[in-house]
Amino acid sequence: MDVLRQVWERTKRRDRLCLATGLISGMITHIYMLTNKITNLDDVVCVPDVGGGEVLGRYLQMPVHMLFSEWSAPAFNGMMAIVLLSLTCLVLVRLLGIESDTGALLLPLMMMTSVSVKRAASRQCS
Repeated sequence: MDVLRQVWERTKRRDRLCLATGLISGMITHIYMLTNKITNLDDVVCVPDVGGGEVLGRYLQMPVHMLFSEWSAPAFNGMMAIVLLSLTCLVLVRLLGIESDTGALLLPLMMMTSVSVKRAASRQCS
């Protein structure tokens, strides 16, 4: 427990804000995606070793499957992606030298919401 307290005290307020915003906005957009998703062909047909892989041009599918499940488990895969994307936002805030709390707040909001909302909207229209 003392290790967590030390990490919490050493972390800047800006970094905590960025990580928390990424996790919260990621969960909200993930819930939006799950509740508004129309099942597509990949979820229905593409079970492991059927219809996927290098045949369809998915050359990086195997390394990705080492991180995620190859089955359609959108809740678990989405939560892992949210954590990874939140950590990516934190790294970007540090690399870009964003010092303002507003910038640390807006970066994860833009990264989490733009892709999910557009993807959900495009799937519903097709």
